[in-house]
Amino acid sequence: MKNKLYSKTIHEVSDLLKSKKISTKDIIDETKENIDMWESKICAFITLCDFSGSRIQKGRLAGIPFSVKDNLSTKNILTTVGSKILENYTPPYDATVVDKCKSSGAVIVGKTNMDEFGHGFTTETSAFKTTLNPWDLKRLPGGSSGGAAAAVACGMGLFALATENLDSLRMPAAVCGVVGLKPTYGRCSRYGIIAMASSLECPGVIARNVNDAALILSIIEGKDEKDANSISTEALDLLCLKANKKQNFRIGYSRNYLGDGIDPAVKSVFEKQISALSDQGFEILEVEIPDPEAEDFMNNIIYRSEVSSNLARYDGIRFGYSANDVKDSFEQYYKTRSAFSSEVKRQIVTDTLAVEESEKLGRLYIEVQKLRGEFSKKWDRLFKNVDVLISPSAPNLALPVGFGKKSGFIGGVVEKKTADEGKGYMRLQGMYSVPAVLYGFPAISIPIRLSEGGLPIGINIFADRFEEEKMLCLAKFIEETVGFRGLIS
Repeated sequence: MKNKLYSKTIHEVSDLLKSKKISTKDIIDETKENIDMWESKICAFITLCDFSGSRIQKGRLAGIPFSVKDNLSTKNILTTVGSKILENYTPPYDATVVDKCKSSGAVIVGKTNMDEFGHGFTTETSAFKTTLNPWDLKRLPGGSSGGAAAAVACGMGLFALATENLDSLRMPAAVCGVVGLKPTYGRCSRYGIIAMASSLECPGVIARNVNDAALILSIIEGKDEKDANSISTEALDLLCLKANKKQNFRIGYSRNYLGDGIDPAVKSVFEKQISALSDQGFEILEVEIPDPEAEDFMNNIIYRSEVSSNLARYDGIRFGYSANDVKDSFEQYYKTRSAFSSEVKRQIVTDTLAVEESEKLGRLYIEVQKLRGEFSKKWDRLFKNVDVLISPSAPNLALPVGFGKKSGFIGGVVEKKTADEGKGYMRLQGMYSVPAVLYGFPAISIPIRLSEGGLPIGINIFADRFEEEKMLCLAKFIEETVGFRGLIS
């Protein structure tokens, strides 16, 4: 390709546009070439937009193409959440984070594929298609933001907006060899997210490098009157990334992160990275993390309760697909919910039963929320001793196509060996992901190496609430020192 714009940062592309060394047409043409080359192979999009007539707008993202996960509302663009029940839903408004990017001049390429309503970790539960991993078409891109991560990896947009709910943004970024950034809960508005678990889920960014992820965060952050959970905070300082000086960070990690179930290649890469950071002068501290099993229990109770409540609205009367030719409201409910996949139906039933049972056991949800606060204090004490924590981004390499069904996580014919692997995977993945989601910590996944088979391996960095700058500075330093080259570079 003539310009090779996808080897550059957003800032560099913007400078080329401002100096008129390239035109908006150059960006559009290169993005279209990438879509033509990749989309038929990997199926990253549910909806592709016609952006060929886009004109350059004013703003920090003028002319920059991006994609949007299909659970973020987009005005006059289909927003399906990967489900047949919203197959024809076109929102009359933009999610706040989408609006901020558009107002800064960015251009929407399309809506990316995802697990139905965000329930899944492979994109195999999407009602429309399964996205494939561009590094190996026999493997999966993770989920639920698999389409967004795959699209960015292939240069089908310079960044993507997605959402995080139990590592559903960072893990796909890791196995697709790109950067996944989850901000502090409340730093960015949730308005316009079609959510699964409201107190756990927040918007985030998938990008090709740390600078781009930080830039987009600086644009989408901020208090929003439409979201009571959004918080006013000091604007993100991007100067620390430009300086790229090594900070004297105290870096913590836990041996629990390397337990049974981790892929040997992932373990080896992580241990080598810890060693490298120590050699580079960082203080490395082995820490004891709060009880992961208790946190997993808390997360499950909160998740199940909120999912049951959020999915209850899709009854054919208030919202979404509505069945025709029905005799009464019971038949209306029954036929309308036939549009859910079998996996989401199973989730609704099990979550609703869990909620009903929890009420019998003394309003367990409320008690768990109290316990959540107590455990949060334990993490507050931990962050007094370290500046950041690091872990593997995922305990495994990109999973093979069909893993979800063979493991029993999304139905199908279960293979015992795969099911056992899946249990080990979920236990470790929960350790890497639950704290950031349960307590609202910011976290970032960055790619650092390829396995011998050519699959990306990443590390996860997270910090205390609203300490994004520490996290980003370390991520930038590691990115510069390891020199990872993406699929398109």
